[in-house]
Amino acid sequence: MLLLIPLGAGETTLRAPRATIAIVVLNALVFLWTARFDTARTAAAEGEITRVAEWSLRVAEQDAPGLAQRAGGYGSVFVFLERDPSWRQEVRSAELRERLEACLDDYRKIRSEHPFHRYGFVPADISLARLLAHQFLHAYFLHIGFNMLFLWTVGGLLELALGAAVFAPAYLVCGFVAALAHAAFYPGS
Repeated sequence: MLLLIPLGAGETTLRAPRATIAIVVLNALVFLWTARFDTARTAAAEGEITRVAEWSLRVAEQDAPGLAQRAGGYGSVFVFLERDPSWRQEVRSAELRERLEACLDDYRKIRSEHPFHRYGFVPADISLARLLAHQFLHAYFLHIGFNMLFLWTVGGLLELALGAAVFAPAYLVCGFVAALAHAAFYPGS
């Protein structure tokens, strides 16, 4: 694989792509802010809560046959617990109900504290703020590194051709379109 990095556009007078630089700097600042959140620890905590909730549903299934199977149809035990209110009546044990409610509360707390879950794009919860914010979230160093390398190489040339006044809004609009296309293909994700 050959990676070409354009160093110039062949013009005698080049100017710095100010909008591209601003977008790269903003992405870097957001990455530094989100990097302080331990994504691996969050995933581990979510995994543990998921195991407890799934085990509790399997135990509750002794009194409510088909409960765990129905939960499996939602793809996530927490999506099931949030979207199917009938489980509260089906789980007869108060202790299991309380444990499932506690798992759901813990899951919501973990999700609300992490910036990817707070500001990332969710097709089931489309908002202008999320449409804008998701464009600046990057999960790890290689993710932002390659995205910013591509933005620098292509964005700078596009900005040179279009001008900063057109390029910056076009960058944001393309991010909106990408997110809405994702939502169209994966509406329940």
